Amino acid sequence: MLYSTTEVARLLGLHESTVQHHGRNGVIPLRKIGGRCYLKEEDFIKIFGVSVGQITEYKYSVKEAAAIAGYTYAHFVELVREKKVPSILIGRKPRLCMSDIKNHVKYRSR
Repeated sequence: MLYSTTEVARLLGLHESTVQHHGRNGVIPLRKIGGRCYLKEEDFIKIFGVSVGQITEYKYSVKEAAAIAGYTYAHFVELVREKKVPSILIGRKPRLCMSDIKNHVKYRSR
């Protein structure tokens, strides 16, 4: 599967020009097809360490997750830093998935 620079930027929470800049500098191996630049899914996984499916699943910010779990933002940030709640880095931001948030809420209420 191929992803356009627009799609890659949206998935990573970056500006499209940032993705294009990294493509020109060789950081991201973009392929030009019909005047547009694309990133292969295999290259996406190699570079970012996660699949596109994981990124779409891990869509909640720490702030959103804290609100869902009923914690203060500061407390939830500590839980993520201590790796008590699983998260992945997308761009430079930790992201969480709903099942991990719900599992933590269930664990906390026991």
